[in-house]
This record gives sequence, structure tokens and C-alpha cells, in this order.
Amino acid sequence: MPRNKAAKRTNKSQTMSNILVSVQKMEKDFMQTPSRLAAQLSKEVNAHKQQESKLKNAIDKTKSALKNAEARVQSAMKVKHTSAGKKQLKTAKKVHGEAIKLHTQLSKQLQAVSNALEALWNKHAKLTSLGKYLSQFEKEWSKSAKKAKAKTKVKAKVKSQPRKAKAKTHTESPVAEQPQHQQVEPAHDHVSLEETAELVS
Repeated sequence: MPRNKAAKRTNKSQTMSNILVSVQKMEKDFMQTPSRLAAQLSKEVNAHKQQESKLKNAIDKTKSALKNAEARVQSAMKVKHTSAGKKQLKTAKKVHGEAIKLHTQLSKQLQAVSNALEALWNKHAKLTSLGKYLSQFEKEWSKSAKKAKAKTKVKAKVKSQPRKAKAKTHTESPVAEQPQHQQVEPAHDHVSLEETAELVS
């Protein structure tokens, strides 16, 4: 029987320690989560920045190609009366249309990437500030916990001192104030004595 009780006690203490360890691990993970997510988002931000720069370069190239296509269309318009001029105008318009399509597609992609980049920046800023607030909260919590411990120690000292003083006064007061006993002489009622004497005789 005693062995079973000891085993139960050790099992309970082990489960409590396991719970505390798991809670501490969860708390640590919780505190590190914003910084991990911010690091992941910074990678995404860098990838989107690279994509944005590539799209800007491609748009610049399409702008120059679009200008060249417009120049070809205008030059072909001058010689459109001939059969060769008509073919040039047709091919120039086709190239110009393709350049416009490509430019609009790249512009839409750039706008989407810019919007995604802005959203990523906002989320990154939120997570960074959340990490700062959590660390600040942790510091303030530890300070307040230290202050609370100090206050409880002071209160415990203050409470323990008056108890000792009260105990001394209680022990001294009964000794100092002892009631004085007065001896009361029994009052004999003469009638009752005479009645008892008659009854005896």
C-alpha cells in the first residue's frame, strides 16, 4: 500500500512538471511567433521587390518598343498607297497592337505585385510591432511581479510585528488587572435557622 501511494505521488508530480514544461514551451513559441512570421514575410517582401523591379524593367522595354511601333505605323501611313506600303502598315499595326497588349498585361501585373507588396509591408510592420509589444509586456510584467513580491514581503513583516506586540499586551493585561475577590460573609436568615431547629426537635 505505501508503495502505491508513493508511486501515485511521483506520477502526479511528474505530470505537473510535464504540464509546466509544455506550457513554458508553448509560451516560448508564442513569444517567438511574431519574429518568425516577420522573417518569413521579409523573404516574401524581397521576392516581391525583385519581381516588381523585373516588371518595371520589362515595362520600360515595352514602352520603347511601343514608341518604335508607333513610329513604324506613322512611316507606313505615308507610303500606304502602294502595295508594299499597305503590307508595312499592316505589319506595323500588328506589332503596335501586340506591344499595347504586352504593356497593359505588364502594367496589370505590376499593379498586382505592388498591391501585394504593400499588404506584405503592412503585415510585416504589424508583426514587428507585435513582437516589440510582447517583449515590452514581458519586461513590464517581470518588473510588476518583482514589485508585488517586494510588497508582499513588506506586508508580511508589518503583519508579523503587530501580532507579537498584541500577544505581549494580552499576556501582560491579565497579570496587571487581576480582579480582587471580596469575601462575602454568608447572611444567615434567623427565621430559617429557627425553623430548622424546631423541625429537628
